[in-house]
Parts: sequence; structure tokens; C-alpha cells
Amino acid sequence: MIDEDGESLHEAVSRLRAAFEASFVREMLPGVVHNFANPLNGIMGRSSLVRRRMEAHMKKISRGMEVSLDPAAGMMKDIEIISGVTDRLSEMLHVLSEKHQAVNDKTEQKINLSKHLSLEARFFEFDLDFKHNVKKTLKLDENLPDVMGCPTDFSLALSAMMRHVVRATTGNSSREIFMATGCEGGFVRMEVAFRGDGDSGVQDCSFEGTGEVDEDTPEFALGAFLLAAKYAARARIVTEKGWVRFLVDIPCPKTGN
Repeated sequence: MIDEDGESLHEAVSRLRAAFEASFVREMLPGVVHNFANPLNGIMGRSSLVRRRMEAHMKKISRGMEVSLDPAAGMMKDIEIISGVTDRLSEMLHVLSEKHQAVNDKTEQKINLSKHLSLEARFFEFDLDFKHNVKKTLKLDENLPDVMGCPTDFSLALSAMMRHVVRATTGNSSREIFMATGCEGGFVRMEVAFRGDGDSGVQDCSFEGTGEVDEDTPEFALGAFLLAAKYAARARIVTEKGWVRFLVDIPCPKTGN
């Protein structure tokens, strides 16, 4: 590993953060607005319908007219629908909150990479292209050992890899992404892979945590460099059987006897 105060490391983190912020405004924000606007419109429509039904029902009661339970049953159905939509909104807010916390949390702590990769997949659902046009398969180890690190490093690096994968599949006849975690040989593994039938923009290579980064270093390479530099990760790209695989192996923490 290199010194955490190394110039190249700081340059990598700075560029990754700038790229994340720019891509959020350019690519994610329209999806955030869309994903919130539709449920909110549904809530407003259903709420207006419940209000009208309630007003009509109460008017009949005030006039001493007989009332049936049918309107009440209809209102209950509307309220159940509103409740379900509210749950969807709450989940989306939770994802945004989790991502914001992860990308800004610089404290060293236990990191569960399965949870981080799951969060990344849910966060990228705000990219409408990713949400509607990309087939996603997740195979995450629920019993994955934790690693020690800063959430901001893993969050920024994963976002950079995901951005490249989504962009690289644009125009492909088969837009498919595979995400997985596992543990073997004393290493925790993260994998983000995509099926490529054109120019993937990458070639087989491995990344070291030493050396320099410059303005031509692509974002995914900056993320791999960051994890290799700070966490002795073995980061590499492997192409096989039509798939381009980003593999990151991080040493498991040593446990005492």
C-alpha cells in the first residue's frame, strides 16, 4: 500500500468525487425527479378521490339519508393504494439517504461489500436507462465477512465501475449486468460484469496501488487504483466468453486466536 497522503491517491479521490457529483446531476437527477413525480402524482390523485368520496358520504349522513358501506370499502382500497405508494417513496428516500451517507463517510469501520453492492444496484435504478433497458442479476453472499475501510472509498470506486459498465453496454444487442460477492482464499471478492458485443473500452489488465494517475486515467481505473492503494486489493479486468469482468479481491481482516 502507499501512504494515504500520497499525491496520486488524493488526485484519484478528488476526481472520483467530482465525476460522481457530475454524473448524479447529469444522469441520475432526471431519474430521481421521474421516480418521485409518478408516485406523488398517484398520491395526489387518489387523495382527491378519497376526499370527494368522503364529502359525498358525509353529505348524505348530514341529510339523514341512508348510506351503504360500498363507498367506505372504496375509500379503504384507495387508502391501501396510497399506503403502498408511500412505502415506495420511503424506500427510494432510504436509498438516496444511504448512498449520500456512504459517499461522504470517511470514518474507518467494518464494511459489508454485499450491502454496498446491493445499495449501488438500487441507487442506479435512478438512471432510467439502467432501470428500463438493462437486465440485472445479483448473486450476493449474505454471510460475507466484513472488511475494514472507509465507506466513501468503496462507494466512489463502485460508482465509477458501475458508470463505465452502464455506458459500455449502450448500443449492445444484449444489455446484461452481473454483480456478485464471495469469499475465497482469504480474500473477499466483488465482481461487476457486463456482456459485451462491441468495444467495451477496456482490456485485460491489473491495477497496482503504486504509480501515478493523470488526466487520461479513466474513472474505473481510478476506483481500482484507490482500492489497491489503500486496501491492498487485487483489482483486475478479465474478458472471457463474451463477458467483461471487473474483479476486486480484498484481504480479509486477520482474526486473533
